[in-house]
Amino acid sequence: MTTLLAHGPAAAWIPMAALAMVNTHGITLLANHLPAMRRRINHPGVTEPDGRG
Repeated sequence: MTTLLAHGPAAAWIPMAALAMVNTHGITLLANHLPAMRRRINHPGVTEPDGRG
């Protein structure tokens, strides 16, 4: 960050904004899978251990 700030504030803020957009996209993709993951955890299949026992 120090190297980027040496080139001006835009040189630091533009990569951080790009990284924030990439993170937002990743969170959106992950959120699409969370309901399926939650169903799998709450209702394990016949061959999956349920943790009770």
